[in-house]
Amino acid sequence: MYTQHRTKNRTIGLVLLSTVFLSLATTPALAKADPLTRQQLSWRPCFDPANPPPNPPANFERLECAEFQAPLDWHRPGHQTISIAVSRIRATGPAAGVLFTNPGGPGAPGRRLPLSLSRRTELAERFDLIGIDPRGTGASSPVRCGPPAAAAPELPLDPRDRTPANLTALQDQAERIIRDCQVFLGERAATTTTAQTARDLDLLRHLLGQRKINFLGISAGTWLATHYATLFPHRTGRFALDSAMDATGSWESTQATLPMAYERRFREGFLPWLAQRHATYGWGQTPAAAHARYEGLRARLATAPVNGINGAVLDAIILGGLGHAAAFPGLAGQLAALDKGQAAPLAAPPGSDILNPDPASYGAVYTAIRCNDTPSRFTRASLVTDSARLGQRYPLYGWAQVVNDCLGWQRPDLPVVRVTGHGLPPMLIVQSEQDPKTPIEGARRLQQRLPGSRLLVVAGGDHGLYLGNPCVNTTVEAFLAHGRLPEGEARCP
Repeated sequence: MYTQHRTKNRTIGLVLLSTVFLSLATTPALAKADPLTRQQLSWRPCFDPANPPPNPPANFERLECAEFQAPLDWHRPGHQTISIAVSRIRATGPAAGVLFTNPGGPGAPGRRLPLSLSRRTELAERFDLIGIDPRGTGASSPVRCGPPAAAAPELPLDPRDRTPANLTALQDQAERIIRDCQVFLGERAATTTTAQTARDLDLLRHLLGQRKINFLGISAGTWLATHYATLFPHRTGRFALDSAMDATGSWESTQATLPMAYERRFREGFLPWLAQRHATYGWGQTPAAAHARYEGLRARLATAPVNGINGAVLDAIILGGLGHAAAFPGLAGQLAALDKGQAAPLAAPPGSDILNPDPASYGAVYTAIRCNDTPSRFTRASLVTDSARLGQRYPLYGWAQVVNDCLGWQRPDLPVVRVTGHGLPPMLIVQSEQDPKTPIEGARRLQQRLPGSRLLVVAGGDHGLYLGNPCVNTTVEAFLAHGRLPEGEARCP
């Protein structure tokens, strides 16, 4: 039991109280899973001190790992269990509680995240920092969409090619991949949801002997945080939502806002930055000139790819770098090299490490959660129509909406968690003005839904702001460590 800074009698009282609230907060069938509520977390070093990882991060020797068992299906808790892998770094002072963390995705493993937070004195002194590989990810009974596939030799199809044959091929390909994924996942397909994950987190809260949790969620981690709070409002402490998703809507409605958000970041962020550096990159002295040159390069690559990069891949490269201004020099260098026909082939994604043994689990969890949590109402025909409309206005990502991540997924009959804000304490939402991945419009809608919550607006368009902005760091830590929220909407440079 997690009792480092508590007396024995107080711990027993908290555990009994936690058990009562746990049984009230989760599904009525939880009583059948009572043995799961009596598990002991067996903590051990995550890394072998005698054999440290290459270039070990700060405080790696303090990171501890453990596992616990959770029901595969919380509606049938006695049926089958899965393993959930977690980590912690103990507070350096008297612990005021725990801080759960999630890096987003959905589907990103999170056991490394406490290492980053451990360098922040305010948090490290007051909280036991908890990292979690959510169900299906990392070392938590990982799921896959299928066996490892050989690299596809053909280039991706270009969604700007609007011939019926190409659009049909794009949708056929996407639907086949998604249907095969769901078949391969089997029973795990229907139990990989945010609601199931939230109940895993509440079981962990109970095993840690905590009445409430505090939470730092990043990107899609804010979706998980708000759903946990909705299911367990009386277990909700201080929640900081960094680059928040609009949890008031659906995954489909959120996806519909992304073409606008990416185009805004491209035209108002990257292209002006590129034009200001014409002397370095020679890409045009105005944003309009830089944009025209980009479109010219894209058109050439559509007919004459360079080292496996065609027009569709070029768009993907740019989209992948717009979330962080620190990536802009790399994007500009890639454009300059492609313009000369000298670009190197794209590097393979990084391999696994000791804390993420199965990187392929990310895609499976990402797909299952997006397609299970909320219903999708599109059809093949509506995707064609909508992508034509969006492509005209937002060409960087609009044309690509001809396919959808859930095309072909058969959603089970699952309840939908409605984030209403009822009974929740105020939260802190941190959002940049041009965030392409989680647009600020959605963050404002979420803030209106969460009573008393405050919005911290940051200039620029970086996604994932905490730890990278001193002003943000100060505001987030004042809230998490001391409960201090800005008086109204606040701003950071």
